[in-house]
Amino acid sequence: MGSVRTRKRPNVKTDELRRWRMTPRDELILTWITRHGVVTHEQIGERFFVRDKTKIASTATYGRMRKLDELRLIDRHPPLWYLGPRLISVTKTGAELADVGLGPAVVALNTTTMRHSLAVVDLSEDLLREYPGSAIKTEREMRRDDRLRRREGATRRNRDTRFPDALLTLSDGRHIAIELDLSHKTADRHREKVQSFLRYPDLHVWWYCGTKAVLREIRHAVETERADDRIEVRRWRH
Repeated sequence: MGSVRTRKRPNVKTDELRRWRMTPRDELILTWITRHGVVTHEQIGERFFVRDKTKIASTATYGRMRKLDELRLIDRHPPLWYLGPRLISVTKTGAELADVGLGPAVVALNTTTMRHSLAVVDLSEDLLREYPGSAIKTEREMRRDDRLRRREGATRRNRDTRFPDALLTLSDGRHIAIELDLSHKTADRHREKVQSFLRYPDLHVWWYCGTKAVLREIRHAVETERADDRIEVRRWRH
């Protein structure tokens, strides 16, 4: 689980927050964090406080995060690795204000898992910039929608069901599953992933790779399963 905060913060009621100190940008920030689960100060700065294409208003970012922390809307967690970023998630109150049907995320202590999660946030932002007019649905949102469908009895969960890292909806209405792999995995693991995507006949996938070696591994798995027409393997340089 995430880090435990021991210092006391003021107990501010949700309805008071909307009248006191909250801004429209604060609500957008809380919604964005809740949708992704865990993000960094730098990612928030790049998304909400950039003054130009190269300069991030880091002072403004840290100042605003400190205020949201004091209002008990976010939790700020220490880095999980040496010289790593400080992590941010929403509190229960922050999630209630975001009002997107998601609760606070659990901060994974596994550094590989957390590096991947943060990289997916960066990739999602890159895609939104690269494809103007597009929209991203996060894995958390896909899992939420799946729970709602099952609760309503619309479908039963298959044990083999897996969710992509994100779902990109382009301006022309096309839906593209986004997958990101940063590190080496076994050939069997890659083939299992390919097969899981092929269970959805209308699904198209852009599979991003962090290195040339990983790209070769995944491309081989896709070719072996004859899925070239459905899965496009791409290099992600970040």
